Amino acid sequence: MYSHNYSIFCIFIFLWIEFFCSLFKKKARLKSFLALLITLLAFIPWLNVLMGQAKALNANFWIDAPNLAVLFQCLYFIFGSYKFLVLGIIDVFLIFFFWGIFKQPKKVLKGLYIVLPSLLTLLFFVLWSIYKTPMFISRYMVPVLGGIVLFLAVICSIPKKNYLFLLLLLFLIYPFFDNYIEEFSKTNDMETKNMIQYIEENSSDQKIFLHIGEFSLGEMEYYFPDSEHYYYENIPIYVTVPEIFGNVHMLSVEEELSKQQYILISKISYEYFVEEYDLQILDSSFFDISYQGERYVYVLQKN
Repeated sequence: MYSHNYSIFCIFIFLWIEFFCSLFKKKARLKSFLALLITLLAFIPWLNVLMGQAKALNANFWIDAPNLAVLFQCLYFIFGSYKFLVLGIIDVFLIFFFWGIFKQPKKVLKGLYIVLPSLLTLLFFVLWSIYKTPMFISRYMVPVLGGIVLFLAVICSIPKKNYLFLLLLLFLIYPFFDNYIEEFSKTNDMETKNMIQYIEENSSDQKIFLHIGEFSLGEMEYYFPDSEHYYYENIPIYVTVPEIFGNVHMLSVEEELSKQQYILISKISYEYFVEEYDLQILDSSFFDISYQGERYVYVLQKN
């Protein structure tokens, strides 16, 4: 519950469904009520943080409102990025589903009970994203994906002679190996090592970073623990307590930097930032990192 907003909703929806169902079973009522009560009490300390996050999201967030294309991105996220394979996989699951309704409807209902919290959670955030603040992208499905996968496993187990399951495995083999090869190619990440070496060679023992975005705060503190970090107050920071990244200082727009060297890491070229804050580029380099994307590294000094 404390790790992701999608987890919060999924867990509470599941508990409310369980409590509602327990009303029809006398022996289960007390246990279900206690489980719901304990979960609610355990969540109270997080409410203040959640309200703060909601306020920050309403003010400024980077996600665009979802459209129909997002639905297909979700399917690709689960089953792979090949259109015809995904369509084939979905067709097989639909056959399993309707087969189950005809042969073992009670088992399908149990599967729906499992998947309902995940689907309702996704539906809530999609609707919230359309009518309020965008909060949905395909990778956010991860905290609730377990219920969906378990549901698919339930309906796949219904036929006794499961030739369809073998067909499903054949559909899944290609994207599996394709993903494996792609991920394996990234395990030897020389570009990241080159970027770290470049920063080491172009800075003193005490690393001082100037940030123009949130992402580089955590990234550089990870690679260079106990560094100093500076950012201007007009830079969008979505983490409400940036001090979790270490020795972090916020500067007002009018505040002057001291005359020393800084390292700046950006996803795109940012010469205008250097001009705006009267900084001189002493050196720069570009790195194309497999997992993280493009990185422009600047060695800067205050004029």
